[in-house]
Amino acid sequence: MISNNATCDGRLSSSDFQIAANAFAEKWKKFNSDFPEWLWIDCSNRLLEFAAHGVSEGYLSLQNVLIHRSVKEEHGECSSNDYEEPFDDATLVQSNDNDGHWYDFHVVYSSSYSVPVLYFRAYSSGTLISTYL
Repeated sequence: MISNNATCDGRLSSSDFQIAANAFAEKWKKFNSDFPEWLWIDCSNRLLEFAAHGVSEGYLSLQNVLIHRSVKEEHGECSSNDYEEPFDDATLVQSNDNDGHWYDFHVVYSSSYSVPVLYFRAYSSGTLISTYL
């Protein structure tokens, strides 16, 4: 449970972040079993000043999430008429594991702002996806 000294403005302590992160990872595992699990990456041994104070520093990591390209994305979103034919997922053939986008997510604690921060990377065919097209 989150400590009683949590503020009402969205900030939380690093220990509250770790508690919430572990709770999130457990719920993710329960409801999203088809995806990889979130892992807690312990950084205590890397940050000696925190280890000396008994604070377990770390972050959440979810890596190698594959989202296959949708049929709409492959064939364009516009059609010549308003009617879309239904399709059977069983007839779709995935050419290989590169036929989609790979994502890596990291949730870290910002001690400057006392909030969690999400970082992510997206790949397609082994190359980072650029936001500048």
